Amino acid sequence: MAVNKVNVRLLVDLYHMVYVNDTVEYVARMKGLLKHAHIAEPSRRVYPAPGDEYDYAAFIEALYAADCDTCSLEASCKDFESEAAKAISVFRACDKGE
Repeated sequence: MAVNKVNVRLLVDLYHMVYVNDTVEYVARMKGLLKHAHIAEPSRRVYPAPGDEYDYAAFIEALYAADCDTCSLEASCKDFESEAAKAISVFRACDKGE
């Protein structure tokens, strides 16, 4: 690691990751380096929703494998209350209780 400081870690952004064709396997290999993730539906950069074509479960599993302990939505929405609830339901469906 170029900077050997415990308070300097990496962030992965799902939208950008898909844009440059990175894979979830790459995320899983960042164990010990990855601290935070930004999540959005990768083709439209909106809040994830049930029925999206992207496999969020694989991404969440890769975050667990990398010991990433925080994530946030970085996406646009038109109706926060409704769309946030749908996004949370997507994440809960991915959660394996870890």
